[in-house]
Amino acid sequence: MIRAAESVGRDTDDLPMYVDDEVEEMLTIIQNLDPPGVGARDLRECLMLQLREAGLEQSVPFRLVRDCFEELIITVGVKSPSGSASAQRRAARRRRDQELDPKPG
Repeated sequence: MIRAAESVGRDTDDLPMYVDDEVEEMLTIIQNLDPPGVGARDLRECLMLQLREAGLEQSVPFRLVRDCFEELIITVGVKSPSGSASAQRRAARRRRDQELDPKPG
């Protein structure tokens, strides 16, 4: 913000200064706006915000994104044999996960 003001020749002395706690509080407010995921600092946080908004904070997808994001990104697109009940459950989860928007708003 300060760099942007300086780049247009604006005096930065009149800009308010915030401490980290205030910035985090403002970010939390922004992240609670619609659409879910807006204001996220990265893709991982964006997906976690969307899952939390959907009431899935205790779900396996939420824990995977929270705890295993790097591994999850590497394995996306791996297909399993279809036909079994577990494959059908995985397909249903994939359809639900495809509803998540990595770039809300």
